[in-house]
Amino acid sequence: MKNILLVLCVAVCLNVSVFPQEKAASFIQADYAAINGAFSVNMVAAGADNPAKEWSYTPKNTTVIGVPFTPAPVQVTFDGAIYTQDSELFFFYREKRKPLFAAQKTFYQGWIPIVQYDWTEEQIQYAVEMFGFALQDEGPNNSVQFVKIKMKNLSPEKKPIHFGAAIRASGVDHRLGKPAFNKESLYQFEGSEFECDDKIVYQFSGQPALFAVKDAPYTAPFSSKNHPISEDTGVGIVSYSPVLPPNGEYEITLKYPRRAVAKSGTAFIEKLRKADYNDYRSACVDFWTKTIEGGGYFAIPEKRVNDSYKAGLVHLILATRTHGNDVKRQGSGLPYDGIFFNDFIDMRLIYDAAGLPEFVEVNFDWLKKSVNKEGLFVDSSVSHNKEIMTSHGQALYSVCNHFIYHDNKQLAQEMLDTVQKAVGLIANDHQKQPNGLVRPSSTFDAEMIQGYYTSHNLWCLLALRSAVLYAEYLDLKDLARQWRTLEHSYRKSVLLAIEQSAAADGYVPTGLYPFKFGKETGWAEYATNQDWENMLLVYPTETLAVNDYKVKGTLTHIRKNKFREGVLTYRNGQHLHQYATTNLTNQHIAINDQITALYDLYHILLHNGSTHEGFENMVDPWGDRDPAPIPGPHAWAAAKTSLLIRNALIREYGGYAGLNGSERSLYLFSVISPCWDKENQKVEIINARTEFGTVNATLTFKEKGAGVSIDARFVRTPKNIFIAVPHFKTLKNVTITPPLPVSLESGYIVCPPETKAVEIEWTDKEQVNHFHTLLENYRKEPGICYRGSELIVIPPLSEGFLFASERSQAAEVLSFDLVKKAFLTEYNRRRVQYQDAGKTLLTPEPPAFR
Repeated sequence: MKNILLVLCVAVCLNVSVFPQEKAASFIQADYAAINGAFSVNMVAAGADNPAKEWSYTPKNTTVIGVPFTPAPVQVTFDGAIYTQDSELFFFYREKRKPLFAAQKTFYQGWIPIVQYDWTEEQIQYAVEMFGFALQDEGPNNSVQFVKIKMKNLSPEKKPIHFGAAIRASGVDHRLGKPAFNKESLYQFEGSEFECDDKIVYQFSGQPALFAVKDAPYTAPFSSKNHPISEDTGVGIVSYSPVLPPNGEYEITLKYPRRAVAKSGTAFIEKLRKADYNDYRSACVDFWTKTIEGGGYFAIPEKRVNDSYKAGLVHLILATRTHGNDVKRQGSGLPYDGIFFNDFIDMRLIYDAAGLPEFVEVNFDWLKKSVNKEGLFVDSSVSHNKEIMTSHGQALYSVCNHFIYHDNKQLAQEMLDTVQKAVGLIANDHQKQPNGLVRPSSTFDAEMIQGYYTSHNLWCLLALRSAVLYAEYLDLKDLARQWRTLEHSYRKSVLLAIEQSAAADGYVPTGLYPFKFGKETGWAEYATNQDWENMLLVYPTETLAVNDYKVKGTLTHIRKNKFREGVLTYRNGQHLHQYATTNLTNQHIAINDQITALYDLYHILLHNGSTHEGFENMVDPWGDRDPAPIPGPHAWAAAKTSLLIRNALIREYGGYAGLNGSERSLYLFSVISPCWDKENQKVEIINARTEFGTVNATLTFKEKGAGVSIDARFVRTPKNIFIAVPHFKTLKNVTITPPLPVSLESGYIVCPPETKAVEIEWTDKEQVNHFHTLLENYRKEPGICYRGSELIVIPPLSEGFLFASERSQAAEVLSFDLVKKAFLTEYNRRRVQYQDAGKTLLTPEPPAFR
């Protein structure tokens, strides 16, 4: 950031006890303030990460379960409770009622939203499983959360085992949304059901001991007049204490509707009572398998990457909502429940690429109604109901580009008036603004500047191109010609603005021509002028050529100044912004910078939770790894992550985003990890939807090469099929079937569209020590500190460094696990400095059982 005060904070000389045998320059470098853990606000104790379980960046990771188009989310909290804002079902175990802490819980098979957590303690094996599903013929309005607890005695002796569940309004910590709590409520047990105010809250199996509150056995209906009850008080407690022989097992099942059910709802209650756990679990697995694998998906031989794509789609679908009048729409996940048109751009793209148009088209009525008299898409969720330029190009592109992926002329015709109005706004702005750009905007969000946003003009240019294709799709030839002329003129204005605004190093700033930020706009300087979408120069906008110096210049500038922990930051270094990193990564894919793209991909997945949920921001770099008060899963993060994985394996590029269709090509296997390169291992693209049609392709690794099979059902023919030569290989020979000309161009094998099979010979390049590179990258990041409320940016070291013990470590194949290892190595180095500075580590704990 141009005017942020840059200081060399005086580093406190610390005793880096993690490497007591090593001295020399690396110690002095390690104490430098930008990378010194003593300057971290908070850090997490080492015990927060269990290496035997699925990795979770945040020790307090939250997730969701349920069904599409639920009116409100169902949160599975970091400790393993189920929170609906109506109430919370939580769990405890052992004789002293220890609260459950389900850190690093997972989805079934890694991506199906059946939450699983297991552990062994005092020779007792516990396994908890929970999922949400709609009762038969009941729809999504009141899904039921099914819970099963399994316990097994692993000791050689007979033992009592203790487990229980209870209700409270909220455990408070990391629960999103204010709970419904009425101090006057009347509670009671009736049979195997617990009720509140004559409504069924949950059902339970067996014959547990019943308690009104923690230390009071249940004898009769009760309220706060009988016992002190507050928002976080456990009520309606069921406590199981079976005595099990060696290897003996015991099961508990619970059923918990999202909203308590009035006893007058007899039909629903009857279904609830008859609902069988195993039957509904099978239905849940079947639904999600058909939904995700019924469209386009991938089979990737690295579990973290493979599961992340599918789980991302699941999180995105679970953010869909139904309103009281049965109107359906997309939301942006747990922290942001509204529909955001700037988020929808990526959501729509991945839905279409995954063959899920039904989740796209329900939103078009929202888009249609959001256009004002002027033709502006008003993105109320992000503009706070102000009629300003925020997401106009994104919304227009989303509408028009959808019909390139999915044929629906009736809906396209219904959207024509909306599209014409929206294009008309761009035309009017282009004519009236002195520089030919779309109108300036204010510090509403994202880049946080006053002036002509670079991103708004990039998006509007892309939207115009898609509008031309949309008009041609509807056979509106005159309109298409008119819009082509407009695009050509507007493109000149945008390119001129970029050229005149770019810095000497090629960096394209957040605004075009002079713009305001910081105190001029009424904000703290660090909170403005944030690199956000100003780098979208190649993908998806195709505004600049891949070899334009401004593309690499912009990416290099941002990485040098704005990256921490291997991901982009927001508020200019104050907080990590994991999913915004994809905006850069997609550019690196497009320019065939494979290794940077792969580093980014692994770091994005590193910053996800154990159910592959992403967060927005609020995480201090090298700190407590906690996105509170806006916990994940964030649906835009989910969409961007899945779309990134998709683009790494299959994408379209060329011809000014398809404006010149004869120049557009299909790209396969653009980013391949060396850890996938094992003989007979495969990377599969299965029924992927593209602008050209449906594509199946398989890359099979062989001893000295690879084979690629392609089965495409093109409705539009690409100019060529590009297959990237992996960054760790040297190409020796290529043959294709049918035997047609093939060439090598800028690191790609270029095949004609008729290609069905490719046989490749290659050899390995010298192995790079990625562990060294990752550590060095972390250690040449800028840092931050505070002077009062003023954020101070600490310049980075010019080079990273390694300790002798690190330099001696042999090179390993790049993988997610290697990136995780490097991150934890650096986190631990800074953690030692943090402790040596006299600071106390955070140890995550579940809410107390009160």
